[in-house]
Amino acid sequence: MRRVIHLLDHGTNPPTRKLITVLAEGLKPDHPATILTIGRGGDLRGVWTASLHLRAQAGGALIHTWSIPALLAAALAGDRAIIHGVVTEMSAGGWNWLRWIGRRSDVTVVLTSEAAREFAIGRGIGREKCRVIRPGLECSKGVRDEALREKLRLSPDDFVILAPGESTRSARHSLAVWTAAILYELDPRWKLLIWGRGDQAAGARRLGLRTGHPELIRIAPQWECAQLMNVADVALITALPVAPGPPLAQCMAAGLPIVGTENEILTDRSNALLNNNDSPRELAQKLMEIRADAELRSMLGRMAQSDAVELFDSQKFLDQYAEVYSGLSVVSPRS
Repeated sequence: MRRVIHLLDHGTNPPTRKLITVLAEGLKPDHPATILTIGRGGDLRGVWTASLHLRAQAGGALIHTWSIPALLAAALAGDRAIIHGVVTEMSAGGWNWLRWIGRRSDVTVVLTSEAAREFAIGRGIGREKCRVIRPGLECSKGVRDEALREKLRLSPDDFVILAPGESTRSARHSLAVWTAAILYELDPRWKLLIWGRGDQAAGARRLGLRTGHPELIRIAPQWECAQLMNVADVALITALPVAPGPPLAQCMAAGLPIVGTENEILTDRSNALLNNNDSPRELAQKLMEIRADAELRSMLGRMAQSDAVELFDSQKFLDQYAEVYSGLSVVSPRS
């Protein structure tokens, strides 16, 4: 039995918190877990307070960090093995910190895709220290939420495109805005739905206004992204291949038909309609095709969900993390 302490920012987004909770609950009793948050309003006020707490309380526990401040706190707490999960986008500064700490501490980095792993290696993270574990999700077909559509000022005739996840640089929601703007010019019943969280969300909103179509975009940060999938008719995946995987995984698990740019787990006309470049006009053509063909939408949604059952299997997710935990020494070999 090896105790695990999950350390994350107090402001961590709900999907990531849920993933951590699933992991913590799923590996009991072999790996009993404690979840602690850092930051104003959290369990520990800051990095230094968190490091002191870990020195005093961690004992023989493994430390699993989910943000750069959490990683700093774990590194300051002394020589011990650390697992660092990358499930949201990191800045260039974050990668620099991870590389610097990895050279001084025993850090195993867990990423959500092979593309993200190769990106991390390119950023100077040791290949032998990078693992790929896809997020574990429950797959169930979403139920259309007409009440929420009404709250979002969407009419029954609107065809709603969801740009899933947080608006970050790698999510490239600006490409989704330009694509939707082309469609809106042709038919104002096209609408784009963006969660409204992430450091690029304000920019996406401003870009939407600059298109001259103030009614094009709906921003809904007060609801969870999973709820928005029950409002959308199609998901538009514009994220770079190295982007964190949970938003795409959620869409597939919910059986939402997908249009997007190339991605390692999507196959054109099997589980998605894909475009081999970033042309908004060509993406718009794919969306028009999927809107016109209800049978195609249904088939793509079913296949995406079927593939998600295998790709994002919850038990496989837990088993792979259990393997990582069991293979680590609590104390870093550098101590």
